[in-house]
Amino acid sequence: MDAELTVWAASVEPHPPAAQAGLAVDERGRALVDDHLRSLSHPDVHVVGDAAAVTVPGIGTLRMGCATALPQGRYVGRLLDGRTSEPFSFRYTVQCRSLGRRDGLLQLVHPDDAMKPTVSTGAAGRLAKAGIVTAVLAALK
Repeated sequence: MDAELTVWAASVEPHPPAAQAGLAVDERGRALVDDHLRSLSHPDVHVVGDAAAVTVPGIGTLRMGCATALPQGRYVGRLLDGRTSEPFSFRYTVQCRSLGRRDGLLQLVHPDDAMKPTVSTGAAGRLAKAGIVTAVLAALK
């Protein structure tokens, strides 16, 4: 089916449609993209988030999750709107995990996602994680 714009949302698990549509994919089913997040096999198609295998020079292939998907979505929006022509760039700052309703973990990381010794746990980690979740929800709106 032809479309001017298609937005497909999925979470943490690439699904078969990218390969079924004929896009080049990696071993996990994620579409292979260039530095402007265009499909390597179909340059008129942009792929972001968990559905894309995004590699950033000096960082490597990005992990799946909202920490990488949201900046990719913002980037493609700016790219398609003509507000940038620069390649996509990204640096990690933190990793966070929910550990139930009363605990969480927030760890500072290097730009390549390697852990730093600074970590917040307990109530501080939970509150930081809750703040990040709230920010993600606000960004999606």
